Amino acid sequence: MKKAVFTLAILAMVTLGLRAQDSVFSYTHQGTTLYYIVDSTGDATVVAPLYPNVHYNADSTVVETWWGYSKPQGAVTVPDSVPFLGTNHAVTKVGSNAFRRCDSVTAITLPASVTTLGRNCFRQCFRLASINIPQGVTLIGYSAFSDCIGLTSVVIPSSVTAIGEWAFSRCYSLTSVAIPEGVTEIPSYCFYYDSLLTVVNLPSSLTTIGKRSFNRCTSLQSINLPNGLTIIDDNAFDYCSSLHSITLPASLDSIGIAAFGWCESLEQISIPGGVSTIGEWAFNNCHSLQSVTLGEGVETIGQCAFRECGSLTSVNYPSTLRVIGGYAFQYDTLLATPLNLPDGFRTIGIVAFGDCNSILSISLPGTMDSISPQVFWGCKGLQSVTLGEGIRKIGANAFFKCPSLTSINFPSSLRVIEGAAFTDDSSLAVPINLPEGFLSLGTNAFRSCVSIPSVSLPGTVDSIPQAVFLGCTGLQTATLGEGIRIIDNHAFYGCDHLRHVDFPSTLEEVGKMVFAWCAALDSLFFPPSTHQLGYAAIAVCENLKAVQLPEGLEVMDSLLLYGTGIETLIVPPHVSRIEYAALVRCQHLHKVELPAAVTYLGDSLFFGGTPLDTLILGCTVPPTLGSGVFKHYNTLLIVPCGAAETYRQHPVWGRFANIEENCNAIDDADASAVNIYAANGRIIVEGAEGETVYIYDLTGRSVCNDSLPTGVYLVKVSNRPARKVVVLNH
Repeated sequence: MKKAVFTLAILAMVTLGLRAQDSVFSYTHQGTTLYYIVDSTGDATVVAPLYPNVHYNADSTVVETWWGYSKPQGAVTVPDSVPFLGTNHAVTKVGSNAFRRCDSVTAITLPASVTTLGRNCFRQCFRLASINIPQGVTLIGYSAFSDCIGLTSVVIPSSVTAIGEWAFSRCYSLTSVAIPEGVTEIPSYCFYYDSLLTVVNLPSSLTTIGKRSFNRCTSLQSINLPNGLTIIDDNAFDYCSSLHSITLPASLDSIGIAAFGWCESLEQISIPGGVSTIGEWAFNNCHSLQSVTLGEGVETIGQCAFRECGSLTSVNYPSTLRVIGGYAFQYDTLLATPLNLPDGFRTIGIVAFGDCNSILSISLPGTMDSISPQVFWGCKGLQSVTLGEGIRKIGANAFFKCPSLTSINFPSSLRVIEGAAFTDDSSLAVPINLPEGFLSLGTNAFRSCVSIPSVSLPGTVDSIPQAVFLGCTGLQTATLGEGIRIIDNHAFYGCDHLRHVDFPSTLEEVGKMVFAWCAALDSLFFPPSTHQLGYAAIAVCENLKAVQLPEGLEVMDSLLLYGTGIETLIVPPHVSRIEYAALVRCQHLHKVELPAAVTYLGDSLFFGGTPLDTLILGCTVPPTLGSGVFKHYNTLLIVPCGAAETYRQHPVWGRFANIEENCNAIDDADASAVNIYAANGRIIVEGAEGETVYIYDLTGRSVCNDSLPTGVYLVKVSNRPARKVVVLNH
């Protein structure tokens, strides 16, 4: 017996934190034995020597040790007092864990003397179907009825002023509950996962609904929130999928993260102006939500706040609004309210209106410094955008795949358009006239904008990036400002209506395939400053008749003029190498003049149907040849005076039947005595008094020197070498 008393005393100290002199004793009432302890006030508490010691075996199986006592079963009545050492003591508390895991208890009757229900006191009483909570109870402890899955109803007396977290969580059969006046907070997880809960009455004293307090109450259809409520905390009504109606009181000042997330039946919501911030995910996946009214005072709409509200058609944007978070309205495909944001508004987050297909117009104020990446991605119905003065940057993919967008303005404050900002905006029909001071275009910025008619870029843009206008098939003219140095790969690739390009004198590099497949180009005149034309830079420009390669060019890259319509080509004086297939399939090329600097002609240079009649070489040493340079050898070769025999002795050059020497040229000093230039559509020749002047176009036809169209011309003064002159008449 001493051993048993000792064990019970130790157990009491461990589980309840009691003094060593306190004793646990049993008392049987109406056939049920329970265990009690008398505290220093003289009141008795129902305690839990029955609560098991739990540990896990190596195989993760649970082992419970119940200290040799039996769990109570069936209907249990707790007496109002118990005798101890000859004195009756009022039972005022049901202690922590007192009935925990008593899974055969079906009903509990508590005496009027009880004032406190301790932590976990009825937790996991799976068969508990009814319980009276006496008038006089002031506290229902943490997780007191958690997992009482058979409990269908509970009456909380008016004396209760505090309810602990998780108190009625996972009570799957609970259908109704009324919270008494005096309670100020529904604590976190209080009714979590009560999936049959349909009726909840809240007191006017309530100020706070805690985190996940009604989370996954999937049968809850409506709830009246009292005036005086100030906080709806994170996930409070998350996954309340039947909730179709709720009115937020004017007193409310906080809506937490995912507070009404996945409330799939909620049809409308009005946010009072006292709520300055709508929490992240607050109404995410509210699929039936049709309208949202934001009160004056709302400043921030959090990230994903109304994401995937597929029935949402209207939202107002109050004058106080300053921030819309990332993904806030993404996938709201029926949202049709024009997005007219107020002066003072600052930030729209990434993908905030992504795939909002029904928005037709957007007006953004100049108080926004930038437009975030992907913010209007996939807005298929968007037609017009107005950007306020003050906006400096349009982020990457900001208007990506907005195929109905026809108009947008570019304010003078604009400095940056990032990559793919307008890619695939096939209806965008405004000229792209970027302001002075503009600095940077991103890769693919206007790719496949097939309706853009013209482009004008200021000289403050140092370089034109890759594929920026690739596939802009409606583009007709491009004006590039003084200061631009680089046009990167594929910049104007496939712009098959592009007819005219104005190059700046500052241009240095043209990348790969920049003008490839620009079928409408008829002339290109590169400035002397250009020293690089990349691979296939102007390939397959089949109507290109006139091209002036830059004097600074040293290498003609592979496929450079592949498939163009040029008829005569004068290679610049510093070119030493002409690479693979640079002139392949030039179906109209009859005459080529190579400078003295040329040392190498690449593979298949004239292969593929090039009808070359005359090849004039300025080099006395025959250039090295790659494989298959010539398809046939009936072309007339004109070589420098005294070099014919050298060419005839060459194993490949010697195959040409017609090799002639040009001994009529005069030196550069003589040529420089004549000044030839173009002005006002005419070619002016100075210093050739008394000499005959001939002017030819690149087909070799003589032309009248009056109102000459833009192009390259050959000017021959008496017996002097012919000179190229570029006429720009526009």
